[in-house]
Amino acid sequence: MYVGEFTHVTTFLKENCGTVFLNAVIKETLRLHPLGPLLPREVQQQCEIGGFLIPENTPMIVNVYQIMRDPTVWEEQFMFAPERFLVSPEPDKEASTWMST
Repeated sequence: MYVGEFTHVTTFLKENCGTVFLNAVIKETLRLHPLGPLLPREVQQQCEIGGFLIPENTPMIVNVYQIMRDPTVWEEQFMFAPERFLVSPEPDKEASTWMST
């Protein structure tokens, strides 16, 4: 595949599918395959997580891979389903108005 071919594919998708579904596919792909599955962080201030007291300036590693497969957050967490991002968070708005940005 070369750059010109990619441009034709994205143009085709925008004209025929709109950017709404394309954005949903990208979000679902990144949910299943995050760019950085483990993210190093440092706690800025003392906090409590899961009943544990975490002191200030403690280095932590966030397991994004596991968060994106949490069954309490995602229905059918292992299935590729871009349509889960097509549902509007606000009942009076359609998906096309908030997904197109």
